[in-house]
Amino acid sequence: MHTFIELWNIKDSWRALSESDRAAFMEKLGPAIAQLAEQGVTCKGFGFAEEVDHRAPFDFFSVWDCTERKAAEKFEQAVAASGWYDYFEHKNVCGVLQSPEVILKQHIELT
Repeated sequence: MHTFIELWNIKDSWRALSESDRAAFMEKLGPAIAQLAEQGVTCKGFGFAEEVDHRAPFDFFSVWDCTERKAAEKFEQAVAASGWYDYFEHKNVCGVLQSPEVILKQHIELT
């Protein structure tokens, strides 16, 4: 199981759209998100980033579970095909969740 995290900010190109154009774009995402579930990608939720120490410079985030790396790759392709990157400054993080001990050991062993 892979966890896929998206981080994004709104671009001026999004702000330049009318409210009805923004709503039309977002309406297309609902069915696309439903189709992703059939491909092994499940949305855990979306959020607005709160103020915390060392906060990432992004205002929004979403978290997804992907049954395998290939499902995560299909998800990436679907996001790109949707036109999302035209309107949002975006960064992704993806990987397999592991215990703290496993990851911290990797920190020690890195050369």
